[in-house]
Amino acid sequence: MTPNPSDRRLEQLIKNAQQGDKDAWNRLAAQILPWLQNTAERMTQDHQLAKDAVGEVLKEVVKALPVFQWVDEPRWKAWLRMTLHHKVLWLLRKQRRFPGPLPVYGSSDDGTVVSLEPADTRSLTPEQEAERKEVIEQVRRCVDRLPPVQREAILSYQQFKGEYSADELARQQGINSHTFWSRVEAARRSLKECLAREGLAPRN
Repeated sequence: MTPNPSDRRLEQLIKNAQQGDKDAWNRLAAQILPWLQNTAERMTQDHQLAKDAVGEVLKEVVKALPVFQWVDEPRWKAWLRMTLHHKVLWLLRKQRRFPGPLPVYGSSDDGTVVSLEPADTRSLTPEQEAERKEVIEQVRRCVDRLPPVQREAILSYQQFKGEYSADELARQQGINSHTFWSRVEAARRSLKECLAREGLAPRN
């Protein structure tokens, strides 16, 4: 399939920046900065945390740019979003806190972790919306109780499993795939037990 013009312009901009073109880098940074900031603000609901995370992402872009392999704009943005997600979690670990607005997940009947935040809640009644918020709060309490490394593994896996392989996610966290899967499975077990205690999942 022929790439669209915006894809070609972005690819050329990245290639020029990779070759040391400072003007290309400045234009690239100016292009991605508003998108990163908006994404970080929605993710964290915390202006300072979002600003700090975006700064860390830009540092990662500078380091990764020389070896970055262009595919298309969606893949580029997916990589930026994954990097942002990990930087937010990294900053939260440093600050020893974990805010509610980050994505939360519950446990399905088969024990897998699924999103509990629907894309559109306009059709919910006030009672259903109140119940949804209570369930989300219960799940967040369970997520918050996970050890930080397990929490990072399960959240990154759930958010990016359709875009990145487990090996890629593991490398992003500086671990091997075996350790990554061990953390995901441990997080699943802990979440299932916690959700059962909260009355949201059956005990086995």
